[in-house]
Amino acid sequence: MKDTDFTNPEAVQNSEAEIAAEAAVATTTVSADAATDTATDVEAMLAEAEQRGYLRGRNEAIAEQIDRPGLWEETDSPKGVSILDNISPGIWD
Repeated sequence: MKDTDFTNPEAVQNSEAEIAAEAAVATTTVSADAATDTATDVEAMLAEAEQRGYLRGRNEAIAEQIDRPGLWEETDSPKGVSILDNISPGIWD
C-alpha cells in the first residue's frame, strides 16, 4: 500500500478514489453462489430475530404474571366499597 501525504488534499482525494474503485470492484464481482448464501443468511437472521422476539414477549408475559398477587395473597389496593370500611357496631353486634 502506498504511503500518502495527508497534508496534500489531492493525495487524500486520490486515495479516496482508489478506495471507492476497490469497493465497486468488490461489489460487482459477487457470484450467484454468494447471492444465494446471502439470501440464506438473511433468512437465518430473520428466523433468529423472530425467535428472539417470541422469547422476549413470552418472558415479559411471564414476568407480568409473576408480579400479580397469588390466589391467597392480599393485594395492596382496598377491596370492595370504601364506605363499608367504617361501619360502627350496632345494637345486634
